[in-house]
Parts: sequence; C-alpha cells; structure tokens
Amino acid sequence: MVQYSDKEDWGPRPFRFINAWLDRKGHILMMKNAWLQIGVDQQQSNIVLNLRGLCDVLQVWNQAEYSDLDQRIVTVGKHIEELDMRAEILSSQEVQPKREKSVLL
Repeated sequence: MVQYSDKEDWGPRPFRFINAWLDRKGHILMMKNAWLQIGVDQQQSNIVLNLRGLCDVLQVWNQAEYSDLDQRIVTVGKHIEELDMRAEILSSQEVQPKREKSVLL
C-alpha cells in the first residue's frame, strides 16, 4: 500500500508570502526593487541572506500597508450598521403608506 501526503516537511520557510499582497498595486515592483537593493545581482550572493533581507523589507511594507486594518474593520462595521438602519427606515416607510391606504378603503 502506498500512502500519499500533500503535507511534506520541507523544513523552515525562509519567509511567509501572503498571496493577497499580489493584489496591492505596486507590490511586484517593490519586491523587484528590494531584491535588487539587497544585492542579489552579485555573482556570489548568499540566497539565505538575500531572502532574510527581503523578509525584512516585506515586514516593513506589510506594516505600512496593513497597519490600519483594525481601524478599517471598525469603520466598515459602522458603515454597515448605518446602511442597515437606512434600509429599515426605507422599508418601514414603504409599508406604512400601504397600511394607510387599506384603512381608507
């Protein structure tokens, strides 16, 4: 019997990459520039050191891009509550005239 597993242990990851970063405008260019600034274009560069340097750049960029995420969540939550209240008011206004018409008839 042969057992297959998708989860193979490849050892520690040099850094974590979040796919959502690719949705951000300018992310690819930022990574390319950071990679070149680290010194990857040198012939005797050490890939582990380069990845660590890239990790540092990504951490700073991630903090700058997503640092206000908690505040955005609160703001969006308030906006949703506001829209819900408007929808309730509009639906109650639509129902009320129908009731008045039925009483008049």
